[in-house]
Amino acid sequence: DLRYISEKTINSEPAYLDYDATKNLLIEKNINQPMLESADTFHQSIDEMDLSGINVSNISACGKATLSAIEIRKRFNIGSLSFGEDYKLAYTNGDGTVPINSSFGISNVDEYFVDKVEHSALPSAEDVPSAVLNILEDKSIPAESNVFEDINKCTPINGVIVSVHSPISLDIYDTNGNHSGLDLDGNIESNIDGVSYDTIGDAKFAFIRSEEHTSELQSRQ
Repeated sequence: DLRYISEKTINSEPAYLDYDATKNLLIEKNINQPMLESADTFHQSIDEMDLSGINVSNISACGKATLSAIEIRKRFNIGSLSFGEDYKLAYTNGDGTVPINSSFGISNVDEYFVDKVEHSALPSAEDVPSAVLNILEDKSIPAESNVFEDINKCTPINGVIVSVHSPISLDIYDTNGNHSGLDLDGNIESNIDGVSYDTIGDAKFAFIRSEEHTSELQSRQ
């Protein structure tokens, strides 16, 4: 039972939203409703798919910090002070889009993994096409392949989360001057391997691997 979004008030523990509550929240916040409904329809068509008697293999990417949970901290007042809705994010191992645990939704599956590959690059990643061919031909995947069965070979996700919760900008630089953060047009720029950057409203979040990077805060007019 995977849970990704929770709501919390100042006096309560986080309460996780179920599927319907999550869907309603996304619609309420004007997330792309047609795409949401299309994805819902697609998943309903395959959720009860009977794969008994069929050999199923699943190749997942790992080794990338991946957004895994959103905690919504509800508005509250203290005396005459009013505090608006705020957010807290968590990250886990995955492909930068899909948490690795979310790829385990089908039972009786042969699981394979590829390390340090982004979600969109997985189908064409090195050794993946040949691994698919080997699986289809009922052949073993070579031991030297980048596709492996031991999930413990996935690079661990160790690092820190840096965040700001105001119109201040958050920019991350490595020792070579590469940048992760918002560009001048407000689009996310991701030029540092090992840094994942997300925004919700005015809040900005960066997961930074244990390697040394420099973070910079600037006010925006």
